Amino acid sequence: MLLEAARRIRFLNQWTANAIGIPVIAGPSEATAIGNIMIQAKAAGFVDSLQEMRQIIRESIQLESFCPKIKASGKMLIKIPEYNKIDTRKFNLTSTLK
Repeated sequence: MLLEAARRIRFLNQWTANAIGIPVIAGPSEATAIGNIMIQAKAAGFVDSLQEMRQIIRESIQLESFCPKIKASGKMLIKIPEYNKIDTRKFNLTSTLK
């Protein structure tokens, strides 16, 4: 997940997805401020739990996804040799959004 200034650079996000071969999820540029506000809301008693804070954030912001662009041959546009050694099954991107 990319946050802050990186989210504003659509080219960088798409290039990253192409390079690593998995979707890139770009969060809000205000991520730090949102986290700060939620901690203050918890301290003031407006929210009761981390789960409630996550739900409020999930319902309040929009994430942007960039899927890798693949050539007709099925090969990635950009290859990183070191990445091919990583077992991508260890990464469960959907669990971070729940």
